[in-house]
Amino acid sequence: SFQRSELTLRGIRSDLTDELPRIQAPALIIQGKEDPAVSPEYARKARERIPRSRLAVFEKCKHWPQREFPDKFVRIVTAFFNQE
Repeated sequence: SFQRSELTLRGIRSDLTDELPRIQAPALIIQGKEDPAVSPEYARKARERIPRSRLAVFEKCKHWPQREFPDKFVRIVTAFFNQE
């Protein structure tokens, strides 16, 4: 029901972009470069706005990096948590 109410023909209904700088915890953003649903540009913009964030963009990957490249996904997430 969330997706039905939040995702419209004009795009996403709620825009919380201005709230991103308030995130104080380290953040890891993982994005598929060929995601047809969410442009990687949004991930880059989020990375710029979240103070302690990192971005990993998976080449030849669409919307589900954790499914399409599970080993790579686990390595990146594990490394992220081991560094913090």
